[in-house]
Amino acid sequence: MATSAERRERGIARIRNDILAAAARAVSRRGLEATTVHDIAREAGYTTQTLYAYFQGRQQIIDGLVATMRQQMEACFQVSGDPGTSFRQRLEALYRRQLALAEQWQEAYPVVFAVRMAADPTAVAMRQGRSVQGLKHADPYQQRLVQWMRDNARPGDIGGHDPADAAWFLLAITSSFFFRWMQGDRSQPLAASLETALDFFFHGICGPSEPRLRHRCANTRSPEPPKTTRKNSSLATGRKIDR
Repeated sequence: MATSAERRERGIARIRNDILAAAARAVSRRGLEATTVHDIAREAGYTTQTLYAYFQGRQQIIDGLVATMRQQMEACFQVSGDPGTSFRQRLEALYRRQLALAEQWQEAYPVVFAVRMAADPTAVAMRQGRSVQGLKHADPYQQRLVQWMRDNARPGDIGGHDPADAAWFLLAITSSFFFRWMQGDRSQPLAASLETALDFFFHGICGPSEPRLRHRCANTRSPEPPKTTRKNSSLATGRKIDR
């Protein structure tokens, strides 16, 4: 049976999570800079005074939201895969865990993206019209994906490519599907596009593993030029063929 102290801690954690979720909803509607503590309190159904009992202010709420999502994303990487499964199966399982988290926190992702862009030296330089040459910034998620690839992929699993290159390529593919989902119809589960994204990663745009997709790609290939017959060849060269 839980003690009174444990119940109190759980109650505090629940209220803090309610406030963080409310912050995600408020920011998704109003934008990061325009959202105030009053907006978050109204969204959460608490008074502003109650919010200050759990957080020091707006920035701590935003920081708490980003930190919570990063912790949960890190937990996705730490799940041990079944050693009897293939690399693709382990990679798919990793992304299914992450996509489930993305759907749970879908309103918070614009917040995380905005915070990341605000701190990214390259993005800051581009906004200010400065040169980006020589600037380096390692996003924590990118770093973690590269490390996971190094730990889990054998050279043959990724065509002998550098795990870092493979991780960046995979990130580009999955990010494009994710942002299209964020900007479009979210009634469809995000995981519905996972197989297609992984086919792009492992087989290229016209080399998927599923026969139905191979057939579709085969039908889009350019027609082969007509074969030149012996008669046509003689007409083309102007030479008479001896019988």
